[in-house]
Amino acid sequence: MTLAAPVMVDAAEKLRPFCGTVRRVAVRYDRVFLVFYRTTAHLVVVSLEPDVEPALLDEIGKSVRKLELASAEKENEATE
Repeated sequence: MTLAAPVMVDAAEKLRPFCGTVRRVAVRYDRVFLVFYRTTAHLVVVSLEPDVEPALLDEIGKSVRKLELASAEKENEATE
């Protein structure tokens, strides 16, 4: 999993010039639904039940972005 996640997201990001910014990469298997969110500093991988509601993915994405913003604010405070 450590190697697969960045490879999958990097492959999707190669289409950025044609398709725009990648919001998330999702892979649905029989037993698990994996969602990958890239932040500035991290690659966040969330595993969910395979029958997850699509609206939940937007909520998770918003939470990941909030965490990224909070992390950036803490870094700014530490350097001041």
